[in-house]
Amino acid sequence: MKKIIIPMLAIFLSVSCESFVQETSVLEQKTKALETMKRIHQIDMRFKEILNKKIPFYHHANSIMELVKNAPSDFFEEVSVCDSWGNNILFFWDQNNNEYGIASPGNDGEFEGWDQRGFYNGDILWGYKGDIILINGEFVFGPDARPERNSPKLIAPALELFDKGDLNGSLKLFASFQKKYPFNLYANVYLGTSYFFLGRNQDAIDVLIHARRHFPNNSEIDLLLSLAYCENDSMQKAIQCLLSSNQKFNNDSYNLTGISSFQTEINLWIDYKENDFNSLAKSHEEIIDYYKNLNDFPHYSQVYSMIYYQLGVIQSKFQNNSSAIYFFKKSISIGKPEEIFFIKSRSELSKLYAKIV
Repeated sequence: MKKIIIPMLAIFLSVSCESFVQETSVLEQKTKALETMKRIHQIDMRFKEILNKKIPFYHHANSIMELVKNAPSDFFEEVSVCDSWGNNILFFWDQNNNEYGIASPGNDGEFEGWDQRGFYNGDILWGYKGDIILINGEFVFGPDARPERNSPKLIAPALELFDKGDLNGSLKLFASFQKKYPFNLYANVYLGTSYFFLGRNQDAIDVLIHARRHFPNNSEIDLLLSLAYCENDSMQKAIQCLLSSNQKFNNDSYNLTGISSFQTEINLWIDYKENDFNSLAKSHEEIIDYYKNLNDFPHYSQVYSMIYYQLGVIQSKFQNNSSAIYFFKKSISIGKPEEIFFIKSRSELSKLYAKIV
């Protein structure tokens, strides 16, 4: 992994620490990561005290070791300058911009740069092996030590509106929550989903790409990206995202809905968009029957409104007009007037009636 040096006062400690030892247990790694965060926090508290007391030497401190060496004897007493894996604690101080950072290169001992942002869960990303970074007193990258960051409870008011089909209302709240909690999985996924179902595909793609950077193993993000790219006619990207979603699905501990039949339906839609009617003809009947016999929509009516619109279009392509009319009507019956697939279904239904007459 490459080491990035930012154009500011970036000083890496040269003190000798105990050798880095590769650990395999997630629990052990989590314990070490949380202990390292505690050590970084202790250093931060001492550094803030130095700044607040305006101790003269701090202007010339270019590393934590200089702070430790020149500070009054009790300032850094019993404070470790190594992380829990035995790596040197890293430090930079940009005095011109009044910014400082304290970091650990994590379990692998390779620091990937000060510009990293986000919080990762050890079960689905690096097993708590990633870097840990504090900037100006706040952790900006590291293990998700606060489970509530990724709890849907944070965005409960927006979820309630979303479940009721009020996409415009939920969108405003999701956007507000996403701004406040930029690394919350649910805020990002539902904001992207709301944009998508309102027909704002590029906004959906932008939000979901941001979410994927911080939750790269989440299958649903890739699935939603596949849909958004498909609506933008970016078919190669749509296919790549769908394949990625399929690969991640079984190992995704953060999957939000359970989506295997949904993935199959999207495969059909991609076949249609790519004009692969031979594949479509061979595979569409089974999924058509499945959704025709589905009468219960436990949640997310927007999803089913989209699916029925897509199946209506496919059936119309095969000139199965009665089936197409059924699916378009079904889409309209469970959708909301502001939703893009409600609007599209109503338009397609009008065209179909005009053609029949």
